[in-house]
Amino acid sequence: MNKVLSIIIVSYNSKQYIVPCIDSILQNPPSCDYEIIVIDNNSKDDTLEVLQKSYGDRIILVRNDANLGFAKANNKAFLISKGKILAFLNSDTIIFENSLNELVNFIVGNSDVGVVGPKIINFDGSFQPQCRRGKVTLMSIWGYLFKLYKVFPKVKEFGEYLLTYKSENAISDVSSVSGACLLIKREIFERAGMFDERYFLHFEDLDLCYTVQKFGYRVVYCPFSKVMHIKGRSSNYKTKYYFLDSFEKFYLKYLMKSYPAIINKLVLLIIKTYKKVIQL
Repeated sequence: MNKVLSIIIVSYNSKQYIVPCIDSILQNPPSCDYEIIVIDNNSKDDTLEVLQKSYGDRIILVRNDANLGFAKANNKAFLISKGKILAFLNSDTIIFENSLNELVNFIVGNSDVGVVGPKIINFDGSFQPQCRRGKVTLMSIWGYLFKLYKVFPKVKEFGEYLLTYKSENAISDVSSVSGACLLIKREIFERAGMFDERYFLHFEDLDLCYTVQKFGYRVVYCPFSKVMHIKGRSSNYKTKYYFLDSFEKFYLKYLMKSYPAIINKLVLLIIKTYKKVIQL
């Protein structure tokens, strides 16, 4: 192990985003020794050719023969990584000066911290609330999915998932941070069993954070670091389907035991029905 930081980026038909992403890292590199690993999920455009031509041996480029999804691709990249700290980064993110330094210094300097994530902003500079999350319950997830936290802003239960009642500028312990930019210590990631590969897209970051906290480590939102996430430009019915499909898996794994059988049957029926409607 001869690196401090491994920056892992999953790519899929993302050449218009990943080039600015990698450029931003190279222009604002961390002070420590680092590597950039890009793992491509069988892109159908010329992402691979562009990356090879633009960066050569400045990045480690891995090509998958199929779209493995977010969790499985990240796990595969992890197996060839050399960093003591892992930074999982979305391909449509932009790193600013000291973005990575702040996060690396924080997680290295706090032995009780297992995971840390930055303040994430949208392309227009506005705050992206999904970068830190509270406890997932039926109330909080329905409040999020159906925008009830906007209709009933004073109802804490509806705003719990996005922690809308907390300041975006306050460092805080949270239930999870976003996989768009998530740093974790290598030994903790290994102990957690890596990302749960049952999730194709969405909830793998939340699941990982839940596992890390079971080991007694903190998950911390660190607004001193800022990262831009150009989110939503690729959002479509497939991403909505994957969100519901992953929530169903998360519900079965973590939440089902907290509710009576009749509620569980109703919730799972609603999820399955909504998934079918989206597929139409």
